[in-house]
Amino acid sequence: TDESYHIGGPITKTSTYGGEMVEMPISIHQDEYGNWVLRLVDRDIGHFPKVIFENMLTADQVGWGGSTSTPAGKLGFRMILAME
Repeated sequence: TDESYHIGGPITKTSTYGGEMVEMPISIHQDEYGNWVLRLVDRDIGHFPKVIFENMLTADQVGWGGSTSTPAGKLGFRMILAME
């Protein structure tokens, strides 16, 4: 896996209110051995053995969430989650 990004690490380039919108493609897929791989942008950052997800034999969707913080008195962002 690529060590440029890591689970729980900060995201340095983010969207700004009224300014540039930044997209960060995230996906989860199975490798040729059936293990699960977490991909961020164009890099594999997490690898999970299939044995810990044996109950996902017929999964067709995966979901995840996140959080944001906004300084007091400033307008905050609306979170949008798109799933493919």
